[in-house]
Amino acid sequence: YLTGNLPTELGLLTRMEELHLSSNSLGDDWEHPVTDSLPTELGLLTSMRILHLYKNSLKGSLPTELGLLTSMKLLSLNFNRLSFNLPTELGLLVLMTELSLYMNELTGSLPTELSLLTSMRILNVQTNAGLCGDVPPLNMMPPPTYGTDLGSEC
Repeated sequence: YLTGNLPTELGLLTRMEELHLSSNSLGDDWEHPVTDSLPTELGLLTSMRILHLYKNSLKGSLPTELGLLTSMKLLSLNFNRLSFNLPTELGLLVLMTELSLYMNELTGSLPTELSLLTSMRILNVQTNAGLCGDVPPLNMMPPPTYGTDLGSEC
Protein backbone atom coordinates (compact mmCIF):
# COMPACT_ATOMS: atom_id res chain seq x y z
CA TYR A 1 0.00 0.00 0.00
CA LEU A 2 1.07 3.53 -0.74
CA THR A 3 0.45 5.90 2.15
CA GLY A 4 0.87 9.59 2.82
CA ASN A 5 -0.14 12.61 0.80
CA LEU A 6 0.10 12.98 -2.95
CA PRO A 7 3.30 14.92 -3.59
CA THR A 8 2.97 18.38 -5.08
CA GLU A 9 5.81 17.40 -7.43
CA LEU A 10 3.26 15.39 -9.43
CA GLY A 11 2.49 18.72 -11.08
CA LEU A 12 5.91 18.61 -12.75
CA LEU A 13 4.89 15.59 -14.84
CA THR A 14 3.04 17.73 -17.38
CA ARG A 15 3.14 15.10 -20.14
CA MET A 16 1.55 12.36 -18.04
CA GLU A 17 -1.69 11.16 -19.62
CA GLU A 18 -2.79 8.45 -17.17
CA LEU A 19 -2.34 7.98 -13.45
CA HIS A 20 -3.60 4.89 -11.63
CA LEU A 21 -3.07 5.00 -7.85
CA SER A 22 -6.21 3.27 -6.65
CA SER A 23 -6.66 0.89 -3.71
CA ASN A 24 -4.02 2.43 -1.47
CA SER A 25 -4.07 4.55 1.67
CA LEU A 26 -3.21 7.87 0.07
CA GLY A 27 -4.37 10.78 2.16
CA ASP A 28 -3.44 9.15 5.46
CA ASP A 29 -0.37 10.97 6.74
CA TRP A 30 -0.29 11.28 10.51
CA GLU A 31 3.08 13.08 10.54
CA HIS A 32 2.09 15.74 7.99
CA PRO A 33 -1.70 16.04 8.05
CA VAL A 34 -3.28 18.29 5.46
CA THR A 35 -6.78 19.64 5.09
CA ASP A 36 -7.01 18.77 1.39
CA SER A 37 -5.37 15.57 0.16
CA LEU A 38 -5.48 16.53 -3.51
CA PRO A 39 -2.76 19.09 -4.26
CA THR A 40 -3.66 22.09 -6.42
CA GLU A 41 -0.62 21.23 -8.55
CA LEU A 42 -2.72 18.48 -10.18
CA GLY A 43 -4.06 21.34 -12.31
CA LEU A 44 -0.68 21.50 -14.06
CA LEU A 45 -1.18 18.03 -15.59
CA THR A 46 -2.82 19.43 -18.71
CA SER A 47 -2.18 16.24 -20.74
CA MET A 48 -3.98 14.05 -18.19
CA ARG A 49 -6.79 12.00 -19.75
CA ILE A 50 -7.42 9.34 -17.10
CA LEU A 51 -7.06 9.78 -13.34
CA HIS A 52 -7.89 6.83 -11.07
CA LEU A 53 -7.58 7.60 -7.36
CA TYR A 54 -10.48 5.53 -6.06
CA LYS A 55 -10.33 3.48 -2.84
CA ASN A 56 -7.91 5.68 -0.93
CA SER A 57 -8.32 7.96 2.08
CA LEU A 58 -8.32 11.26 0.23
CA LYS A 59 -10.08 14.01 2.14
CA GLY A 60 -11.05 17.63 1.83
CA SER A 61 -12.27 19.45 -1.24
CA LEU A 62 -11.60 18.94 -4.91
CA PRO A 63 -9.21 21.66 -6.09
CA THR A 64 -10.72 24.16 -8.52
CA GLU A 65 -7.54 23.69 -10.57
CA LEU A 66 -8.97 20.38 -11.82
CA GLY A 67 -10.87 22.57 -14.28
CA LEU A 68 -7.56 23.16 -16.07
CA LEU A 69 -7.33 19.49 -17.09
CA THR A 70 -9.12 20.04 -20.38
CA SER A 71 -7.91 16.71 -21.83
CA MET A 72 -9.54 14.75 -18.99
CA LYS A 73 -11.91 12.00 -20.10
CA LEU A 74 -12.23 9.87 -16.96
CA LEU A 75 -12.01 11.00 -13.35
CA SER A 76 -12.55 8.33 -10.73
CA LEU A 77 -12.38 9.44 -7.09
CA ASN A 78 -14.96 7.12 -5.53
CA PHE A 79 -14.52 5.45 -2.12
CA ASN A 80 -12.62 8.31 -0.48
CA ARG A 81 -13.49 10.92 2.15
CA LEU A 82 -13.77 13.93 -0.13
CA SER A 83 -16.11 16.60 1.19
CA PHE A 84 -17.51 20.06 0.51
CA ASN A 85 -19.14 21.29 -2.71
CA LEU A 86 -18.04 20.21 -6.16
CA PRO A 87 -16.16 23.01 -7.93
CA THR A 88 -18.02 24.68 -10.80
CA GLU A 89 -14.77 24.45 -12.78
CA LEU A 90 -15.57 20.78 -13.48
CA GLY A 91 -17.84 22.19 -16.19
CA LEU A 92 -14.71 23.14 -18.15
CA LEU A 93 -13.81 19.48 -18.72
CA VAL A 94 -15.78 19.22 -21.95
CA LEU A 95 -14.10 15.96 -23.06
CA MET A 96 -15.12 14.17 -19.83
CA THR A 97 -16.99 10.94 -20.50
CA GLU A 98 -17.06 9.50 -16.97
CA LEU A 99 -17.14 11.20 -13.59
CA SER A 100 -17.25 8.83 -10.61
CA LEU A 101 -17.46 10.40 -7.17
CA TYR A 102 -19.64 7.93 -5.30
CA MET A 103 -19.02 6.90 -1.68
CA ASN A 104 -17.55 10.20 -0.51
CA GLU A 105 -18.82 12.92 1.83
CA LEU A 106 -19.67 15.57 -0.76
CA THR A 107 -22.20 18.28 0.09
CA GLY A 108 -24.32 20.87 -1.67
CA SER A 109 -25.90 20.61 -5.09
CA LEU A 110 -24.33 19.45 -8.33
CA PRO A 111 -22.98 22.46 -10.24
CA THR A 112 -25.19 23.49 -13.15
CA GLU A 113 -21.96 23.80 -15.16
CA LEU A 114 -21.97 20.00 -15.46
CA SER A 115 -24.59 20.52 -18.18
CA LEU A 116 -21.71 21.78 -20.38
CA LEU A 117 -20.15 18.30 -20.41
CA THR A 118 -21.69 17.14 -23.67
CA SER A 119 -19.40 14.08 -23.91
CA MET A 120 -20.48 12.77 -20.48
CA ARG A 121 -21.76 9.20 -20.56
CA ILE A 122 -21.46 8.17 -16.90
CA LEU A 123 -22.09 10.37 -13.88
CA ASN A 124 -22.03 8.54 -10.56
CA VAL A 125 -22.39 10.50 -7.34
CA GLN A 126 -24.31 7.95 -5.27
CA THR A 127 -23.87 7.63 -1.52
CA ASN A 128 -22.83 11.20 -0.78
CA ALA A 129 -25.29 11.94 2.01
CA GLY A 130 -24.73 15.69 1.76
CA LEU A 131 -25.47 16.06 -1.97
CA CYS A 132 -28.90 17.44 -2.70
CA GLY A 133 -31.05 19.03 -5.36
CA ASP A 134 -31.53 18.03 -8.96
CA VAL A 135 -29.17 16.62 -11.55
CA PRO A 136 -28.38 19.41 -14.03
CA PRO A 137 -29.82 18.80 -17.50
CA LEU A 138 -27.42 16.60 -19.40
CA ASN A 139 -28.98 16.56 -22.86
CA MET A 140 -26.82 14.14 -24.78
CA MET A 141 -27.29 11.38 -27.30
CA PRO A 142 -27.21 8.65 -26.20
CA PRO A 143 -28.51 9.61 -22.76
CA PRO A 144 -25.92 9.32 -19.98
CA THR A 145 -25.96 6.65 -17.31
CA TYR A 146 -26.75 8.20 -13.94
CA GLY A 147 -25.92 6.92 -10.52
CA THR A 148 -27.48 9.43 -8.18
CA ASP A 149 -29.42 9.38 -4.97
CA LEU A 150 -29.55 13.09 -4.26
CA GLY A 151 -31.62 14.49 -1.45
CA SER A 152 -34.43 16.69 -2.66
CA GLU A 153 -33.58 19.91 -0.83
CA CYS A 154 -30.31 21.72 -0.19
